[in-house]
Amino acid sequence: MRWMRWRGDRVKITTGKFAGHTGTVDSNVHQRTVDYPDESANGYHVMLDTVMGPGGGKG
Repeated sequence: MRWMRWRGDRVKITTGKFAGHTGTVDSNVHQRTVDYPDESANGYHVMLDTVMGPGGGKG
């Protein structure tokens, strides 16, 4: 399995507030880390497929 995702790839979120939701990779990002501010980490911006109501999330 490749670790880098491309724009348009389908993903399932595994942790956090939106765990279990699916979406599509919108962009790859490189952000500074909290623990190591001089380093950057790869990440993704994901557009969720699920329509969220007021308050968002699962509860």
